[in-house]
Amino acid sequence: MAINPHAYSRTFLGGAVIEAGVSVVYDGTDVREATAGTVGTILMGIAELDYAAGDMVDVVILGPAQGIAGATLTPGTHWALSPAADGRLDPATEGDVITAFFLGTTAAADGDFIDVCVVPSYYIT
Repeated sequence: MAINPHAYSRTFLGGAVIEAGVSVVYDGTDVREATAGTVGTILMGIAELDYAAGDMVDVVILGPAQGIAGATLTPGTHWALSPAADGRLDPATEGDVITAFFLGTTAAADGDFIDVCVVPSYYIT
């Protein structure tokens, strides 16, 4: 059951412990926290809550969500976000896969929960 009624969510089997607000990937069997440069997986969206391995994981795949900043984010400067090594959201750079857009009106620090809009993943060219 989706937690956020304003977002488009899907439920997947969790293959590992997943922290609320991190990017998750689907590897053909289950979802796991994304890592920067993950190969052979499909970036799905952002986990809505904390989950244990084997739980059914609610993932926002389109729309508003709460993510976790993986670096300092500044409104107007850092708008496109991609997964960091720990699944948190870092500013995207050329060649990164974009997961979400930063909607914050004030700066955010590493580890802060942030308002984002999850988008279908694509690359910055």
